Amino acid sequence: MSRGSRAAFRFVASLFVPVRRVSSPDPVLHRIAPFGLAASAGTCLVVDLDPIAPPLPGSTLTDLLRDGATSAHLRAGRSGVAVIGNGGVSESEVEGLLDALTAGWPAVVFRVPPGEESIPVLALDPPELRPERAFRAVWQAAVRGSRAPGVVLPPLRRSAVRALCRGTVEPRAPWVRAWRDVWEPSWT
Repeated sequence: MSRGSRAAFRFVASLFVPVRRVSSPDPVLHRIAPFGLAASAGTCLVVDLDPIAPPLPGSTLTDLLRDGATSAHLRAGRSGVAVIGNGGVSESEVEGLLDALTAGWPAVVFRVPPGEESIPVLALDPPELRPERAFRAVWQAAVRGSRAPGVVLPPLRRSAVRALCRGTVEPRAPWVRAWRDVWEPSWT
């Protein structure tokens, strides 16, 4: 299958399987955002497409290329979040694998390098520090009551940030529930 055909297949698959690409220039938000977005979907696979970011826990795309993907990788077996780290490969090297993974899960989150086309996750600074041209994004608030265009995530305690950095997600937490709007079709 050609590169254009694979891109078209992933686009058509995304019409049936919700797929979101997410990234952040902030290293902490880049690490934890995929977990919050995935947990808000209920059953979801997180796939790391950022070969230079600190690794996410679990099997890697490199492992799957070398050893082959199992049915546990290719299909959702239970509710919750599953994670496949990167392992140092580029998206173009794993296109066929991404097609197979996307087809077997009810929702998929790709963590992509900052700057690539994705849903941006940004720190919500006080208005006097924010760029004048605001755009739709997911905003991480530092204090309650912050407003911005897009989804505003409630502030997190340090203990929650540490848990999320380890990949531990509380699916009923207000921070996770705030991500639900990102699954609406208007975010594609």
